[in-house]
Amino acid sequence: MPMIRWPLLLLLLVLAFLHASVWAADLVELAAAEARGQGWAVSDLNIATHLNPDNSLALDLKASTLKLASGEHGLEDIHWQCEQLQQVDRAYACEQSQLVIGRSPLGSARFILDWRFSDMDNWRISLHRAATDAGSLQGELSMHQGRWQGVVSGRQMQLDKLLRLLPKTTRAGWFLAGDTSFKSDFSGFQAELQKLSLELKGRNIAYADAGGLQAGENVGLGLDLSAESSNGKWSGVLGLSVDQGQLYSDPVYLQVGKQALGLHSRFEGHLQQGSVKLHEAMLKLPGVANAGIEARMEQGRWSHLKLNFEAPDLSGLYRVLVQPFLIGTALDDLSIRGSGKGQLLLSNDELTALDLSLQQADVEDKQGRFGIRQLDTEMHWLNQGKALPSSLSAAGGHLFRMDFGQVGANIQVNDGQLLVEDKVSMPLLGGELSLNNLAVEGLSAPPRSWQLAM
Repeated sequence: MPMIRWPLLLLLLVLAFLHASVWAADLVELAAAEARGQGWAVSDLNIATHLNPDNSLALDLKASTLKLASGEHGLEDIHWQCEQLQQVDRAYACEQSQLVIGRSPLGSARFILDWRFSDMDNWRISLHRAATDAGSLQGELSMHQGRWQGVVSGRQMQLDKLLRLLPKTTRAGWFLAGDTSFKSDFSGFQAELQKLSLELKGRNIAYADAGGLQAGENVGLGLDLSAESSNGKWSGVLGLSVDQGQLYSDPVYLQVGKQALGLHSRFEGHLQQGSVKLHEAMLKLPGVANAGIEARMEQGRWSHLKLNFEAPDLSGLYRVLVQPFLIGTALDDLSIRGSGKGQLLLSNDELTALDLSLQQADVEDKQGRFGIRQLDTEMHWLNQGKALPSSLSAAGGHLFRMDFGQVGANIQVNDGQLLVEDKVSMPLLGGELSLNNLAVEGLSAPPRSWQLAM
């Protein structure tokens, strides 16, 4: 039970000692250069007891180090004092005991706690107050016949220090800063965590991975999580809100301001395998779009992502979610107004398909190469394979410096190619231009070529 091992170990260390008949002696001391158990070892252990004037027993325990078999999350300079140890109904209990740790993953720490111990499968620890370099904690942890449960809350916890609690392989390459307050309820059986709920609020959070592909700055975060595990597979509900800050997930950048970003989703997955699936997910991106999401992540990559969106303002949608994927193409520098909806598909972190329905949109290439007014379209784009039929109509526009009037066409778009196969007529220069065939190649990467038949 990695998450409950530290407080329990200190009780286990004195179990055999207390079962001896020390109550008849005024002073008893036990010293050991080393004490070991399954998965842990303590060095320079010293346990002393003495009788109080009221014949209650006082306990004082010191140890230089407590090390775990994993080689991580050890403790140093441990001092535990119980001023009044009681034996009630074959159990040992102590109220308001003090535990001081000189060095831990959370820095130095001082704990005020009550505990009751019957045996390894039946015990309870109540943490009234804990002051650490990472922040303050309180809570309760108990076990009954191998089943354990607990509740822990923290205030102004420093995230850079909490990051140290994760295995080195998990936290490697990550930067994390800021502070958070939280409350968590959890339970399990033997070595398995089975249920977890977490409410968390964080401020001024900054994070980044080693490659700079995921990053955030000055983030205000709210998290509500409820999850259960069965045979290593987790499932549950996640609520996430961000009310300030800058977020970057390559290649998308988002500035959160007056309105909060929100995500609510059901999820399932095998966390040890790095596999997570989202379903019934709803995403709110103020000023950008509202979206429904189905997604699957494998080893930190989106192996599948399906996003159905509605955008009352196409300029925000284009700037945040579309333009980053079009850098280097003929469509990477547009000014867009209007509304729309559509569907976006990603596979292995690459955009593979885009369906887009626009209503009364105005599109202008900022380099002046083309522009369209009052565009209505049903566009279906694929990055490979056979193109799907699409259509568009517009009140007019321009191609370079030539203006044209109302136009409608059936087109096909896929990968870097646009085809207009049917005859298209449009008012042009006081007359009419008829196009029998138009093909544009190289939209996804230069050089581009045009083929035009009139």
